[in-house]
Amino acid sequence: MAGAHYDGIEAIFRIAKKGEVLDTFAIEVLTFHAAVEYELEVVLRKLLPHPDKLFGKGPKLSFPHKARLLCAMWRKDPADADKLNRVLKALEDLRNEVAHQGDIPLKSHKANLSQAFREIEPRCSDDPSMLEIAQGISMFIADDAGTLADFSETLSAFDVLVNQKMPSVLGVARQEPD
Repeated sequence: MAGAHYDGIEAIFRIAKKGEVLDTFAIEVLTFHAAVEYELEVVLRKLLPHPDKLFGKGPKLSFPHKARLLCAMWRKDPADADKLNRVLKALEDLRNEVAHQGDIPLKSHKANLSQAFREIEPRCSDDPSMLEIAQGISMFIADDAGTLADFSETLSAFDVLVNQKMPSVLGVARQEPD
């Protein structure tokens, strides 16, 4: 119908072949990019006196616009805003590479993201997961929340307290989950 001599049946087979082996890394990148974008909007809504004027009906801001706007509105150390901006830019670059499959290998973009992430989360693993990166970004943005590593350590200590020390002190046998 488009007059382009496009073969729709061939397209059906090409598309089906893509679905045979889903790229779970691409799914993670797109999922956690969207999650971070949502969190950026949550923070911006808290910073803006009339957020519906910006986030109401009409054209939507892109991820890079939201990232730059948050960095421009950053109320604490501007150097931290620069670190955050580098992480968000690297995340956007990786997302674009996944979505548009450019020429630069994904590993290069992931390495750039990991390197930028280490600036805001120095105790992260050598190859942080997309979940770790998304959660770490959120913790960095949070007011006085500490780092993701701090939060994980607190949860681990709480787990030991609740599941080991308290039952022992109370003389209660700990039941293992099925």
